[in-house]
Amino acid sequence: MKLTVNSIEDKAVERVNSLLLPTATKGLLMPMTAVAEVVACRVSESRRDPNAPWFYGWITWREQQIPLLSWESATGGEAPDLPLTSGPVAVINAIGPAAHLGFIALRLESYPRPVHVAKEDLLDLSGAEIRETGVLMQAIVDGIPAVVPEMSLMEQCCAGLAPHSGA
Repeated sequence: MKLTVNSIEDKAVERVNSLLLPTATKGLLMPMTAVAEVVACRVSESRRDPNAPWFYGWITWREQQIPLLSWESATGGEAPDLPLTSGPVAVINAIGPAAHLGFIALRLESYPRPVHVAKEDLLDLSGAEIRETGVLMQAIVDGIPAVVPEMSLMEQCCAGLAPHSGA
């Protein structure tokens, strides 16, 4: 069979396997391939800094130190008052400005659920005059409003962090 542009387009993915990550204010919609794992929160070193309210501290994951972030604070809101000794955390593959860290972690309000996202579920905001900080797209998935987060913003927040030894 000869491979052509048309045959590739005909075989285009109709739905993307994703996770709906519940934060205190929004549901974040991310492809499953972006999320390395969801684990229970165990902050190994808490460090609240008024100059970096998005940074909760470090968690130990698979013998690595990963920065734990608040999506709400990184996008201009207030960090939710969630316990840092229990609750779910999404470990996200860092492929942008924080790639030197390997991963970043987001504190979630509850455990995520898998969803299948189709193109018609998404609302492109690229041409919008007023766009919410940290949001690339809005979506309605299975009747639930969600946003596609601008992960480069999250990574930019912690790009200046040095890999942590945990000592």
